[in-house]
Amino acid sequence: AVEKYTVPLRALPRPTPPPGAPALGFPRFLILSDISQSLDLEPQFPGDLSEVYLTEVVRSSQRILAGAAAFQLDQPITTTCQNTVAGPPLKSVMFELKAGSDAPPDSERFRTYAIFFVQALVDHVLSTFPGLSLDDRVAVVVPNERFLEGFRACLGEVQPETGKGQLETLLAARLAVLEQRSDAESKVQMERIKKIREVVAMKLRVVSAAEASRYVPKRHARVETKQHGRVYVQLPSQMIVVDTVENFHGLERL
Repeated sequence: AVEKYTVPLRALPRPTPPPGAPALGFPRFLILSDISQSLDLEPQFPGDLSEVYLTEVVRSSQRILAGAAAFQLDQPITTTCQNTVAGPPLKSVMFELKAGSDAPPDSERFRTYAIFFVQALVDHVLSTFPGLSLDDRVAVVVPNERFLEGFRACLGEVQPETGKGQLETLLAARLAVLEQRSDAESKVQMERIKKIREVVAMKLRVVSAAEASRYVPKRHARVETKQHGRVYVQLPSQMIVVDTVENFHGLERL
């Protein structure tokens, strides 16, 4: 399969070297390969290429690097991180859900998952990063199609009394709980709640992994506001990606 791409490159005319310079070889080209994502554990490349192993990651953290190491194949290479930032720990949101004969009907079960998803979104994500747009930055990975159908139904239903989607309704309800907390009157908390309210007020759309991958960032639609010397960027609508784990395979962009 590699020859499909290398043969046309090798057929290109060789460049003329400057006077006194040694003859140039084939046109330069680069083959990027990730063995851990290859169906062939021993891919065959042209024999005259120089192997270079990329061992340093930059846009990451020590925690992500440690987690990703578990998925690396047995290679005599130690991947390192360019920075020493540990990164925030994983946040777990645990709740009790009855099972067996006491298990609730599917509609209630999926609604419970939706409620606690919104709780994590408001209490953790939006509270930790106030003012940050959710657009194409939040992914919800579910186990299978049946779960996906039930979960998305709880987020996409339009409420007749308000005309808003269920996701917007749940977000508004959780934000109200956040505002009623004892520390909500502090200046810092009031500022945080204000920024969260601005994000929640924007239109939200639940999309699949494939649909999210088709979109180009809407840079022309950005709205920038400057507060306290910082520039906050918001988009008029926000995509929340919800899909099965199978449909997320290979989509590292997400």
